[in-house]
Amino acid sequence: MIARVGMPRPRLAPVLCASLVAVACSDSSPTAPPPPPLPDAGQTVAVGQNGLPRFVTPGAAAGMENQVTVNEGATVTWRFMSGGYNVISGGRPDGGTPEDCLPDGVFCSPGDQGCDGGVPPQPAGTFYQRTFVTVGDYPYFSQPGCLQGMSGVVHVHQPPADGGAGP
Repeated sequence: MIARVGMPRPRLAPVLCASLVAVACSDSSPTAPPPPPLPDAGQTVAVGQNGLPRFVTPGAAAGMENQVTVNEGATVTWRFMSGGYNVISGGRPDGGTPEDCLPDGVFCSPGDQGCDGGVPPQPAGTFYQRTFVTVGDYPYFSQPGCLQGMSGVVHVHQPPADGGAGP
């Protein structure tokens, strides 16, 4: 055996490990795009469920499917099950007919822009969210669905003082 004086001994382990890590991290397979964001766990309303012009809140009592009750600060999500509809705050004046649905400018899909008119229909598979921070009743409708009775109400209540789950 020949002794090497003054020359460092080669260290292959760190080089080999670094090479293996680089190979393992440089997978050339394409990565899938991230899934679209999901709405939060608040109340959800299905818009145009099963191709019908209507709003349906899953789990709501019969005859109350188009109504949502939440605590202030909660978010409501409208999921567009069928294309061609939108969500516009407002509704019928007292005693008005379905043709009288009028926007009130408070909120609308897709991004609360132009809520006094000209709200575009949304494609199937998309959603619109609104967080309600003030107690009250918020009527809404869809164009052209309002002519077919497609309207609803979000009832926003103050959370119970005892910290319970509320509505």
